[in-house]
Amino acid sequence: LRLTPQRPLPLATEVRLTVDPSLRGREGPLPMDQRRDVRFRTYGPLVVERLSCNKDTPHGRCAPYDPVGLELSNAVPRRDLQRLVTIEPAVPLSWPKESEGTTRYVTVPATLKPGQSYRITVKAGLRDEYGQSLAKDASLAVEVDDLWPRVELGLEGTSFESAPRARRGRPREVPITAVNTDSYEVVTAPLDEAAIARLSRRGSSEPELFQSATKLPGANVRTVRPSAPANVDAVERVSLDEVLARGKGRGGALVGIRYRPRSGGVRHDVRVVALTDLALTAKVSRFGTLAWVTRLSTGEPVGGATVSVRNTEGREVATVAADGQGLAFLPPEKLQPVEPSGNFASLVLFARSGSDATFH
Repeated sequence: LRLTPQRPLPLATEVRLTVDPSLRGREGPLPMDQRRDVRFRTYGPLVVERLSCNKDTPHGRCAPYDPVGLELSNAVPRRDLQRLVTIEPAVPLSWPKESEGTTRYVTVPATLKPGQSYRITVKAGLRDEYGQSLAKDASLAVEVDDLWPRVELGLEGTSFESAPRARRGRPREVPITAVNTDSYEVVTAPLDEAAIARLSRRGSSEPELFQSATKLPGANVRTVRPSAPANVDAVERVSLDEVLARGKGRGGALVGIRYRPRSGGVRHDVRVVALTDLALTAKVSRFGTLAWVTRLSTGEPVGGATVSVRNTEGREVATVAADGQGLAFLPPEKLQPVEPSGNFASLVLFARSGSDATFH
């Protein structure tokens, strides 16, 4: 049954059609058992209904650097909507190349900086799928929140090349970057092979590692109070040369941080690194272990280097000297790195040459 209004129905209005229970079909005499209502709503004028954003932020405002979304009452051509969206202060908008079809929702591809205020406007003249136009400019304010407190160690991996500054053009430092943080703790310590092995114990949590680090010989624990403005990175630098001053500027070192990222929580990040010119490559198996020691700076083999293995209690369980090509073989009777279960044992492999050392 098709019902056609005699005149246009009003916009944004709920309509209810009622079918009387006396209605019956042509197939038999029985009527409907009860009254039936059919409800629908007519579409409304074209408006920008809301702006949405991620508000998991310190003060419940929009998250910095995250996109914001615009939702409209009716679908509009995607291409037209992208053309008629502006933002102040001006921010580049990187719309996707594919912009066919219609939509009621669009993600505004703008990089909004922390602690700033913006205004996103949809220009008048935008037409929806029913031919209606946006009567006037629709502007919505966007308040961008501050960044969460954060401290990061600028360090990846376990090897820090020890080539001289003059050759590499950079100091042997580990940067620590903090933002919106009142204070944080830094622990540094030189490490011998036994300490490196003990710190590599499986199952150790970051808080346990940090606490253990504070008790190491030569450990230095200090509190840093950044002075940068809100949402601006403050960089503290840890000199590995100073940490390893007694080891002629080479060997193992620990750098750790402890801070509060949000209220009620504490975060730790502890790294163990070798300041070294040695590279250690190994193939490990139950049938024997082959290690190769080379120079990071030149790639040349290090003949006569010492290759050793320690368990996570710090005890040395095997050692062998490399040949003239930097190759060292640990036979299965000297080293069994695979447990009966098939898992690797908790072991640390070291290479030494003079005062230089590295590990895996």
